[in-house]
Amino acid sequence: MIVQTFVAAGDRLVLSEPSYAMLGVYAKITRAAVESVPYGPGISLDVKHLEEILSTGPRLVALPNPDQPTGTVMAPAQLRQCIELAHRHGTVVAIDEAYHPFYRSTAFDLIRDYDNLLVTRSFSKAWGLSGLRLGMMAGQPALVEYASRLRGLHEVNAVAVAVGCYLLDHPESWKPTSPKWMPGVASSKLGLGLWVWVFRCATRIFSCCNCVPDRTANSSWKT
Repeated sequence: MIVQTFVAAGDRLVLSEPSYAMLGVYAKITRAAVESVPYGPGISLDVKHLEEILSTGPRLVALPNPDQPTGTVMAPAQLRQCIELAHRHGTVVAIDEAYHPFYRSTAFDLIRDYDNLLVTRSFSKAWGLSGLRLGMMAGQPALVEYASRLRGLHEVNAVAVAVGCYLLDHPESWKPTSPKWMPGVASSKLGLGLWVWVFRCATRIFSCCNCVPDRTANSSWKT
């Protein structure tokens, strides 16, 4: 919805590479001119390159934080710096926090300072409620109102809205799921450790792996 609202054909859309796959699909739908910011060695985002692009005033930058599939996060100071630079050049910034509160750091606190910032979240990860097809978007009122002008064919149903409001009023309700997924993460690391080198786990919920020289990721998984 955000991409379709703010980006017209030929407008520049900034995405990390690789990133959430649907962002590329939305870019094709709107016929946006995509400018990619690649991940370098050690799976670190080229923040300097991102800042160079932002200084030229693209229409929108969409950044999952943590990113997917890398699990990479931007440090809060870096994130603020990029949002500030985008603000000076009239660029809208959309930060997707789908994995909050697994990853606790958030850009919500920056919304009061920047009228070009939108933060989105999902109820399908920590709460495991993907069947509700429910998410949320936050920003300063004028920006949210503008972004809400474009609606999908089907609105969110009343049951999903009621559940979402309850969860927002009771943020502690996600915690009982934590003991269930943490053993799974530990078990996966133990199994992968037999066949691959695990070289980065930025957020506790992502484990990025590098296969040993004589194995592929597919053969390791099958084993």
